[in-house]
Amino acid sequence: MTFTNAVTFAHARFARGATFLAAVFPQREVIDSFYGVESDGDLNFASAIFSRKADFENVVVKGTLSFQDASLMGAEWLYFKNASVESFVMDVDSALVAVKHGNGTEDRPEVLSRIESSAKARGDLVRANAALYAEDVLKSSHYSPPHRVLDFVFYRTIAGYFVRPLHPLFSVLVLAALVTLVRMARLRRRTARGTARAGRSVLRLSRTAGRHALESLHHFGTAFLQTLLLIPPGGGRTDERQSRQVEVWVYRILFACALIGFANSNPTLRQMLDAVR
Repeated sequence: MTFTNAVTFAHARFARGATFLAAVFPQREVIDSFYGVESDGDLNFASAIFSRKADFENVVVKGTLSFQDASLMGAEWLYFKNASVESFVMDVDSALVAVKHGNGTEDRPEVLSRIESSAKARGDLVRANAALYAEDVLKSSHYSPPHRVLDFVFYRTIAGYFVRPLHPLFSVLVLAALVTLVRMARLRRRTARGTARAGRSVLRLSRTAGRHALESLHHFGTAFLQTLLLIPPGGGRTDERQSRQVEVWVYRILFACALIGFANSNPTLRQMLDAVR
């Protein structure tokens, strides 16, 4: 079904819901109005194509307002101020692009919050976490410059807002690898100075470049594994763990962030965390 002209359902009531499945709203200088629509059932725009503005302000949907698999990227603005829905389904990336924002108006936080809560209620934690992450990114734009920098560096990039566990896990691995490389470089410099004073050559002439590279990789792998073993309590050598306490605690904090992220991605553990909050 293609709606060439402007669609007006302002203040309409759908006693059993309404379906605009795969409907097409082609690009025109008009605004489709669903302002104040009341639906006792679902209001379904699944697989619809919006290429122009549409007003969903003050809608009341006692079922699900669904834009599942809808194409919204071409929509200029979709208005959702004061929408009241039992459940809301929309792709997060589409919401960031198509929902009304800019020029002193911003409907995206409200929409993202509804996407997050509805997805969580359905057990769709992938979409719920994506919406929560996008909502936190929008919030950070209103922070003071120092707060914004801290938010970007640690909370968003490293901790992944505690919903993207691969962020802190990757940070642990990268930090451990860098520290391992620095420690190996320092050890080589000390060894080189010692052998130079003893009048011996650091490299054996019989050692090929390929063999030297393999040995270096083996030494790095061993040292890197030893570094990672410091993370669990009681892991690694006691003397080494004590001499690197600050470093170990940084690893553990990042690893804890990853665990929280994984917990937020599991329905059962997410419920437990929400109960604690």
